[in-house]
Amino acid sequence: MKKQFLLLLVFTVYSFVFVQAQLFEGKTVTQTVMVTDPNAPVSVKDPIKSTTWVKGSRSRMEMQSPFMGLIVTLADYDKNESVTLMDMMGKKIALVSTLDDLNKLSGDQGAATLPQNMSCKDTGKTKSILGYTCHEVQCTYATKSGEESKMSAWYCKDIAINPKQYASFAGMPFEYSVQNGRMTMNVTTVEISREPVSDSLFTIPEGYVVSTPEEMMKTMHGK
Repeated sequence: MKKQFLLLLVFTVYSFVFVQAQLFEGKTVTQTVMVTDPNAPVSVKDPIKSTTWVKGSRSRMEMQSPFMGLIVTLADYDKNESVTLMDMMGKKIALVSTLDDLNKLSGDQGAATLPQNMSCKDTGKTKSILGYTCHEVQCTYATKSGEESKMSAWYCKDIAINPKQYASFAGMPFEYSVQNGRMTMNVTTVEISREPVSDSLFTIPEGYVVSTPEEMMKTMHGK
């Protein structure tokens, strides 16, 4: 269960950071499917649905976790700040961290942000996703253990993302597949809409106990 928690937290933020850098105001809905080999520590058979609201540099993602129920992630991209809201066994926890902190915590089990050493090539192929023209790109990168991993994506040039964080892409990824050890994460955007987003969505509600990833893992290990 502890490995499941860590891997799911990493994949949650990994999916989330793709959307949080979008330079548009509105909502996106994605569907995530995790494919594992028979010996993998985590198996998620059913698709995981996530809804994200974006306004400027701030984002809010809501995901129904198969292990922990509803998880809400707040982020401010400009400040490199992330807050994950969880209700675990009746205890409301606000997990405060930076994306760099989550990368260090995850080790070789996965990265919370896109690899910085990706080598990507546009295949020249295009297809329509939700009415947007998307371009295919194939990427390779080295994991923290030195192994080569692969990533493929279909991105839209018409929806800009912050180039400081995602230099490998010239637009928002609508579909992507990430290989992480014995697990492959396939993410598909199933809905996108431009609409006004309230500032109230990006605040921590009352009643939550603030914690860090390190404090959370010590608690889970009984330290």
